Amino acid sequence: MAFCSSCGTEVGPDVASCPSCGASIAPTAAPAAGAGVAPPPPPPPPPAPVTATSGPRVSQWGTLADWGPRALGFLIDVALIIAAEIIFFILALIIKPLIFLVGLVGLGGWVFMAWQIGEFGQTPGMRVVGLRCINNQSGQLLGFGMGVVRGLACIVNSIICYVGWFFPLWDNERQTVADKIMSTYVITVPKQDFSLVPPK
Repeated sequence: MAFCSSCGTEVGPDVASCPSCGASIAPTAAPAAGAGVAPPPPPPPPPAPVTATSGPRVSQWGTLADWGPRALGFLIDVALIIAAEIIFFILALIIKPLIFLVGLVGLGGWVFMAWQIGEFGQTPGMRVVGLRCINNQSGQLLGFGMGVVRGLACIVNSIICYVGWFFPLWDNERQTVADKIMSTYVITVPKQDFSLVPPK
């Protein structure tokens, strides 16, 4: 319903002029579509992107070891083998025939470490920093034979320009290439005092 703007008389729809004073009546605009309806709420913001965390990774068998402790344990073991070679070399200078056996000391040291990983899950260096090597499917130790095979698999870490040793820096499972080949995890365990063989 409209009203005359001059005299205020109520007029019907679609009336061009006021019947009382003859003034022109402006047409009434139709209400806009959807008038009086609340606008829909804005869409929710997109979820924040998930970023990789640098915190410890946990497996069903325990916390996976980071690269730093693994590298330190490895260096301790290498230092032991080198020290044994130096001592044997000095003895070889005194007892000449022993010079031909110097090369076997390094091999013996490597087998010694492989035996300890297979049978006990730990080398002397790993005991000091608190690490243990296990099968990632069963959580069990590897045994002597598979410990030696794992030692051989570590050669792959070196022949690919030593990149295999650094895999735990970015790998979600904190594994080297040799660990992936052998399906092994290195987990953190309580640290122990230094010992060449596991304490009883």
